[in-house]
Amino acid sequence: MLKRILIVDDDGALSEVLRDKLIIEGFSVQCAADADEALRTSESFMPDLVLLDVMLPKRSGFELAPLVRRSRKVPIIFLSARGLQVDKLRGLELGADDYITKPFDTAELLARIRAVLRRAGGVVDRVRLGGITIDFVRRRAISPAGAIALTNREFEILQFLAERHNRPVHRDQLIQQVWGSVSPGTMRSVDRAIARLREKIEPDTKHPRYLITAYGDGYSLHF
Repeated sequence: MLKRILIVDDDGALSEVLRDKLIIEGFSVQCAADADEALRTSESFMPDLVLLDVMLPKRSGFELAPLVRRSRKVPIIFLSARGLQVDKLRGLELGADDYITKPFDTAELLARIRAVLRRAGGVVDRVRLGGITIDFVRRRAISPAGAIALTNREFEILQFLAERHNRPVHRDQLIQQVWGSVSPGTMRSVDRAIARLREKIEPDTKHPRYLITAYGDGYSLHF
């Protein structure tokens, strides 16, 4: 499951360079050049992290940050050509997870992105469900009885749920982020995929311990 990053910067050349670098590093990336575009894109793309330029046309990054977080608390890293201490403090007081001054080294930016995602619980490399270990990096699932054969989609479902553990995840979120598109029967495809996963990871499929149904909402993973 690729982590999603939204770049909000009116410098098109910089956005393009950052987008290409982040894609190479294994992220899914979209860009926005102003506040209105950023809000629309954030609603549909549901980023795991936002790189937000402070000096935007019409509305500053400082003004935009709380609007991006109206529906959910997404991590934000401010990017700014202004390195004044007062600006950094303002950004951090607004709840930013980091503040980086331009020009910056892309390797440092990548390190800070990964650090923020880890602090936010946005990266889960491995989980244990009782005696089962699921390694999302190596795409391996091991139980005391041996290897468990999981499909790529099943790994993606489990990782998406693991990164939101103990919280209900709507079926439409799973459809958008794992299936990638909606077609007739997709909703039932989610339920069938969950049923197959329970057969592989649950000790008792009639009384699930880990992969729980959130009635009226979807599913959650408990570990």
